[in-house]
Parts: sequence; structure tokens; C-alpha cells
Amino acid sequence: MSLLIEAKQQLNRILDLCIIVLMAALAVVLFVAVITRYMLNFPLAWSEEASRYAFVWLSFLGAELCLRVKMHAAVDILVKTLPPRVQYVVWKVGQSLVGIFLIALLISGINITRVAHDQLSPALGIPMSFVYSAVPVGAALMLLELLIQVRHDPTVLSSE
Repeated sequence: MSLLIEAKQQLNRILDLCIIVLMAALAVVLFVAVITRYMLNFPLAWSEEASRYAFVWLSFLGAELCLRVKMHAAVDILVKTLPPRVQYVVWKVGQSLVGIFLIALLISGINITRVAHDQLSPALGIPMSFVYSAVPVGAALMLLELLIQVRHDPTVLSSE
């Protein structure tokens, strides 16, 4: 399992870089779109589509980052009043439910990506499967992170 953790750490570096690049690209594209639309009166047809697709990928990669650094929203006021062993059980059940959801998201994402492969985006002309593949890729990355956390990070809520 330590090999998996080492591989995930390398993958995390790549994911962090992808998030940074997507954020920068999104900012640049939107800035250029605003300038060309309102100052030059020449709207770019592809800018809205490119920014939307970058945001989709950014959302799913960002969700994995939030899971990794334990920044997803949680209402744990009731759980914190429970004894530590019960907190641990509640945490395991919660992680299991998240895992089930992510498996369903992965399967659905794969199915929709297959269906969308023959469609091309209107302005950019790229296969829509590229855009939709953010769903299964994000779900798979989150499942991998969840597996590592459940196996190696049994700290329930005391780490906050």
C-alpha cells in the first residue's frame, strides 16, 4: 500500500499543476473575452465554450483536491458529541456512502462519455467526450484518495 501512497503523491503533484494551469487558462481566456467583447467590440466565439469546459475540469479536479486536504463541507456538531469509537463508526459509514456515490458517478460518467464521443462542441470542434470525461476521471481520483484515507487515516474529526 505504501507504493500506492507514493504513486498518489506523484499524481497529486501533477493534479496540482493541472489545477494551476486550468485556473490560469480560465482567467486569461475570460480576461481576453471581456477585452475583445467590450473594448474591441469583437466577441470571440470560442471563449465562452473554452472557459466552460475548463471550469468543468477544474471543478472535478478541485473536488479531488478538497477531498485530499479534507476541505469538503461537513456538519459535524452532532458527531463531535459522540464517544470516539462511535465517531469512528460514523466516519466509516460516511466514507462508505461517499464511496458508493463515487462508484455510481464513475459508472455513469463512463456511460455518458461513451455516448458523447461522436458529438463535437460547436465552437471548438473538440469531441464532447473530452469534456464529459472529467466526470469519470474526477470520480476515479476521488475514489483512490478515499481508499487511501480510509486505509491510512482513521482520524475521525479530531484532526480539525
